[in-house]
Amino acid sequence: MSRASSTSHLPPELAVLCLNFLAIRDLVAAMAVCSSWRAIGQTVPAFWRDIELNSSSAGALALFQYRLAAKPHAPVSVTVTLYHRSSCNVVADVVLPLLAEHIPRCTELHLHVHLNIDIAVYASLSSHPALLLETLTLALYGERRERWLASPLPPTIFAYTAPRLRSIYIRAVNIRTGLPAAFAGVTTATFDNGRMSQLAIHLESISTHLPVLTDLTVIGTSCPYVGSIEFMPAIQRLLARLDVMRILMRDGIPAGLLYWQGLSSMRHIYTTDTTARSLAKLMPHVWSHVYLDARVPERGSDQETDRYVLRYVSLRTGICRSLAGTLPPHIESPNNDLPVLPGLSVLHDRLYRLETSAHFWVKLASRFTIPPLPACTEVQVTLSRHITLAEMSSVPLQLHCPYLRAVEVTSPDAVRRCTFGDISNLIVSLFTRVETRVHVALRSVELSEESAEVVDWIDIARS
Repeated sequence: MSRASSTSHLPPELAVLCLNFLAIRDLVAAMAVCSSWRAIGQTVPAFWRDIELNSSSAGALALFQYRLAAKPHAPVSVTVTLYHRSSCNVVADVVLPLLAEHIPRCTELHLHVHLNIDIAVYASLSSHPALLLETLTLALYGERRERWLASPLPPTIFAYTAPRLRSIYIRAVNIRTGLPAAFAGVTTATFDNGRMSQLAIHLESISTHLPVLTDLTVIGTSCPYVGSIEFMPAIQRLLARLDVMRILMRDGIPAGLLYWQGLSSMRHIYTTDTTARSLAKLMPHVWSHVYLDARVPERGSDQETDRYVLRYVSLRTGICRSLAGTLPPHIESPNNDLPVLPGLSVLHDRLYRLETSAHFWVKLASRFTIPPLPACTEVQVTLSRHITLAEMSSVPLQLHCPYLRAVEVTSPDAVRRCTFGDISNLIVSLFTRVETRVHVALRSVELSEESAEVVDWIDIARS
């Protein structure tokens, strides 16, 4: 029996249930299996609500047009990913005209296209008001030495009207001369400079044209200039109202921004700049009663890499500084001359609470060292189904927390079953001995009745 004939005999209720759980790309692929699945797939809301185009073939264009026309008055989310130069004519002559008339009903619009057709894109986006649009991505690619940036966005984008627009991502577009009037209500913005180096961050333009912005991300390579902040009230007003700022620059935070005194009061700064220069300026912003959450992506997850994120938060002021970096190569260091975990060289004697994961712990030992933490009284360790307690216990690194009072061991995935001895060995491997008793609380960790000897400075409580 063929695959088509066998699948067509599935109960319709079961087929509907299965197709409703598929991601949109998988749904479209499944609809090609047989005619009954094709008919059922067209009843799944995602088929006409979440519309994607990532091929310039005749079949893909026909399907794109069909899905746009399926529910002509319903809100839609549209993503076009055709950024190769060979797709320019198709996008300009076919895709944009199809898309333009549906702009008024788009709740999300994501365009990833080539730099050469920027004017055609702007003309299409200016043709209708975007009455329902909440999120916009305009990412232009194909930058080259003779042309790094697209033309400035005209003020006429969305016919000056996008009352619900709150989030934008703009890539490789010149924003020096301004931003469209329709962006006035944006609260979250990302400006990606692409591969261009030596490009200024136009904070004054951002401040003027995005008057309610509270979340700003800047991505790029290098930026030697942000303006003389102390002489520019518009930039000062922008930085004062920002709740979150992310600076993801290859060459670090621009000096003009890093050394501005007002930066210390911004609630959350997220950066990939872990140089000593930046840490010396950023870490004192947190300063008192510090809490550190140290993580890496879980093993086996789609995001698994050698990246880490360290969140330093003041429990008194709420000021947060997040450091994102790449774990250095594994080092066999007999002299224990590993670098200090970024940020702790400044804040180690002010760290009150530490949270970390099993995955981070097993990767940490051969990459970083942790200095003594004299103020640390609380530690939380999150277990992982991919890492055994024995693996954690074998890590040749111990935390020195002389005033440690409480440790919480938690298992977020499922109930973890272990013995008193397992937990005792884990705690002894993680910490040097302390003079007072340490209370160990277990969350979603089930202890067996098997008795085992527990060291005298640990008090293990059942969950």
